[in-house]
Amino acid sequence: MTTEDIQKILKNKNEEVLEAHKEIIAIQNNKDNILKFGQPWLDENLVGGINNKIIFLGSRPSNGKTHHCSETINALLNPKINPTDVEVCRLNLEMPTQTLLLQQISRTLNKTPKEILEKPYSEKENVVVEKIVKAFMDKRIQNVSKVMKGNTFQDFIESFCSKIDEADKVLNEKEIKRVTKLYETTGDRELAKKQYKKVATKKVVLIDHLMIYRGKEDIDDILLRCNAMKMKDKNLSFIIYFQLRRDVEDLWKGSKDSKVNPKNMLPDSRFIYMSDVLQQIADIVVGMVIPQVYDLDEYAAVHKERNIHLEEHFNEDDTKDKNWIRLKGRNRIYYNFMKIRLRNSFEDPTIFCNLLSPNKEKEIQDKYKKNDNMMGEIEEPDFNDDIFK
Repeated sequence: MTTEDIQKILKNKNEEVLEAHKEIIAIQNNKDNILKFGQPWLDENLVGGINNKIIFLGSRPSNGKTHHCSETINALLNPKINPTDVEVCRLNLEMPTQTLLLQQISRTLNKTPKEILEKPYSEKENVVVEKIVKAFMDKRIQNVSKVMKGNTFQDFIESFCSKIDEADKVLNEKEIKRVTKLYETTGDRELAKKQYKKVATKKVVLIDHLMIYRGKEDIDDILLRCNAMKMKDKNLSFIIYFQLRRDVEDLWKGSKDSKVNPKNMLPDSRFIYMSDVLQQIADIVVGMVIPQVYDLDEYAAVHKERNIHLEEHFNEDDTKDKNWIRLKGRNRIYYNFMKIRLRNSFEDPTIFCNLLSPNKEKEIQDKYKKNDNMMGEIEEPDFNDDIFK
């Protein structure tokens, strides 16, 4: 920070506070500017949306990080969910774009990656695949499959943002000219003001995933740079996927022989890999678990009354405790909040669940009801390959 910057801040006269309040008023008046994930449980806990936040989602391998990242991009660029202007930079630090593309084709065609690579597409499949490739080439997405550190990382993100800001500046200059001409023609100042629509593209950087940076020093450096850039640019947000420590699996594997209290099975901040900075700068931290990956028919025990929203996922055969109940493990992905900034109440729910394969759920539950001992014989859902990446 230069001497000129310091003097400018000291002469500010609290204009920063007034500017912050203007932003609150702007959100009140225009909900279209609030960026959403398109997942109600997550959006309801994001006060003010994704806007200008750092959001972390963590799991062990094969528990949905890359799948969630892809679905998030789809939601960000879906005008029905997010009608405002959005551009995305996706840093694929674990898998190249070819793998991500193959996963998407696999999911859409309902064929395994091996089947896709064995023979050319049919005419019908070719039409579908062309649409997928076109979506990947969306000009609003910048795909990068290269690990960058330190100044190189920051320079790249700032260049990505600057390019968008320059384009916005050109559009805004044209808009000002248009509105000025309207005022000169009509003489109606209020009409001109209502017509003016300032372009302010929202910029979202997704990192999949953070623990490709192996050392604590590198991880913390990336996170601190993200925080500094977020503080500097109110239209910039970060969604960062990270890996939980390996020993969290002891909670799940140990529960099968009663070594672990099921009330303690939800991952918490103890299992964040290497970095305290992550928890400090985060607006929200979410843990993701697919119990079935660990062959769990039952997952964590939760308080019934405080988690009544999960009633459809309660294990009805678990009647050992009138206040606590185990959650079903098959065909489910669980999300639990490790941190929520601006949380309204400590009584608000922090655990949520989605089905992995809704079409298979009735079949699975029917078999559960017929015979509680059939757990090992139940046909597994026809999962999309990329949910396990």
